[in-house]
Amino acid sequence: RQAPKVSGIAFSVRTLLLLAASVIAFALMYAQGIPDAATAATIFLAILFFSLDSYSMLFFNVFQAYERMYFEPAIMLISSVFQVGAIWGVVQLDLGFNAVFVVMVLSGMIRVISGCSIMIRSFVVPVLDFNASEFWCFVKESSIVGFGVFLYLNLFRVSTIILHWIHGNEETAYYQ
Repeated sequence: RQAPKVSGIAFSVRTLLLLAASVIAFALMYAQGIPDAATAATIFLAILFFSLDSYSMLFFNVFQAYERMYFEPAIMLISSVFQVGAIWGVVQLDLGFNAVFVVMVLSGMIRVISGCSIMIRSFVVPVLDFNASEFWCFVKESSIVGFGVFLYLNLFRVSTIILHWIHGNEETAYYQ
């Protein structure tokens, strides 16, 4: 009964977080000096890919909530087969580094379009009809999990970051 509203709030929170992360990424990129066009394009494509990946995870979470997880492997299989074939083509045609990111974005688009269409057709249509208190209640309750994931991922990689600061790129590459 609350699924449309909750999924709408989750979609809104995810969009706001992705926008904030994108602004921060571009601000940091330009604070270090304006990069060449190829680097800026690569960063833009990476941000776009991770944004699409984030939305596809949201749709997959809806499948899990309705205990219909069989959609996710099918979508991932189709997306992965496309991605492997397209990257093979990019390598064979020597299209360059950014073409790999374009393939990743297209693969992400396959997951998002498939996941969103299945979610809307079979389970729930997100509703963006909520008030500020419902929004902040959702943020408060979900931030604990999000903060835990953030700490886990960063604490998992802290040894690599410290090694990079102490010894540089070559030692970090050997460590990884």
